[in-house]
Amino acid sequence: YGNGTKAMLVADEVGLGKTIVAKGVIAQAIKERIAEDKRKPFKVTYICSNQAIAHENITKLNLFPGKQALREAINRIAFLAVEPEETEQKGAKRFLQLNFLPPATSFTIKSSTGTKRERAIIYSLLYQDPEIGRYPTGLACLLKGMVRQEISQYRSWLQQERKGNPLREGLQEKFIMQLKKESVSRQDYFDYEPGRERISLYDAVYGYASTLRANNEKDFRSKCNELTKRMRRILINECLSYVEADLYILDEFQRFRGLIDVNSEEEQAIIARKVFASPKSKILLLSATPFKAYTSYDEVDRGEDHYRDFRLVLEFLLQKDEKTLAKYDEHRQGLYRQLLALRKGDFDLSSQHRNALQEILRSVMCRTERVSVSEEAETMIEDMSKDQLLKMTQGDIENFVATDEIVLKLNKVLEK
Repeated sequence: YGNGTKAMLVADEVGLGKTIVAKGVIAQAIKERIAEDKRKPFKVTYICSNQAIAHENITKLNLFPGKQALREAINRIAFLAVEPEETEQKGAKRFLQLNFLPPATSFTIKSSTGTKRERAIIYSLLYQDPEIGRYPTGLACLLKGMVRQEISQYRSWLQQERKGNPLREGLQEKFIMQLKKESVSRQDYFDYEPGRERISLYDAVYGYASTLRANNEKDFRSKCNELTKRMRRILINECLSYVEADLYILDEFQRFRGLIDVNSEEEQAIIARKVFASPKSKILLLSATPFKAYTSYDEVDRGEDHYRDFRLVLEFLLQKDEKTLAKYDEHRQGLYRQLLALRKGDFDLSSQHRNALQEILRSVMCRTERVSVSEEAETMIEDMSKDQLLKMTQGDIENFVATDEIVLKLNKVLEK
């Protein structure tokens, strides 16, 4: 990372300590921040599809287990709209802040009205508007979703959420501005009116909030849900700027590879690109799953392509650096031609292409193999005591002799 690299891949085999490597990266970063007298904590966002593994590993990543470093898991990006609580004591330094994002719920908006809590956040944003906020009952009807509570009870709950969870400063203004910018077909929500084919999403929300009541909300439920989906999408897009991390750790990323597809126009890839866009943030990919050297015909029939998958990862690691990718392709093809032209007993090959490929790959990835494939069994072990002779005292020898005599006498007893 010190050379300007944004993303790195640690591809060590299972059990060789990828999480420990990540912990070392965090420790080094904190050490540098302390040396530079930086006050803000080093922020780490851990992304993993398995919540049980995530809880275990994020605990391992906490360099300060006796202090509060782990924030409550934010499993929806919309929840970042709430102003985060300060957990440390006033004046105390906080060196690390850990957060967890599950990819399934954080990077896919989907076509839904969201959770009850997400809609409560939308309610809070709309309630602050001087025009729409005059209709709290209408808002509760609009944002009811699949809730089965009575409207009066649901509205009371929404008010409690609004008072107990203050939102980030400036978010309400940005949210309302986007509602006014986005347009919808008027005919989709209201009776046809000549000359007004399209209206702002804000006007549509205002129209429904001022009209809905407990006795008519069921008649407009489908349209209400459509409006809620649109508002939820805007909320999530506005909250993406709050996913601020100095380091993103993507553990076993191949289970959610859509996040790293730099060419994809799928929703999760677009959201991920926005999240990772900060020039100051770094990305660490962890995976023990190797890529196969070739793709069989059966795998092709199943739609698999191992080189395509590897290329996708490489483009992400190199951040689509076209110059480096072109150099990689050139030397890869050159090495491939060398291998095709190889004849029995012919070992006089130029290492130019191989060395060039290694230089590119090693700049963004590393892999440690188990000792079974190494010539030396102690490859992964550094014996710190081999040059230090064991010091023995007279007492050590006397204790050994006494212990040995006890064992011999016990053996005689057992023989009888």
